[in-house]
Amino acid sequence: MEEWKRSDFYGHGGDVEDETAFRARVAENAEHQRQRTALARREVSSRASTPWGTSQHAIYADGVICYSTASHGGFHLDAEHNAKVHP
Repeated sequence: MEEWKRSDFYGHGGDVEDETAFRARVAENAEHQRQRTALARREVSSRASTPWGTSQHAIYADGVICYSTASHGGFHLDAEHNAKVHP
């Protein structure tokens, strides 16, 4: 870690105060990735038209599709799941 620099990372979510904050951010991200893996969602290539542009890929769960586009992304819910969303 002593030799890492910003260009070694794909994404950057903002500056952190110090090494302690950096290590906390890395640990939080690692835990997030572990939790995502445990959900066993399947990711597929998708060229669907979405309100955010053409999707690059989609992650599927029961009744939920999470689309990712070049600039944004969002969720598409089936009617049953959408009915559970607060107006």
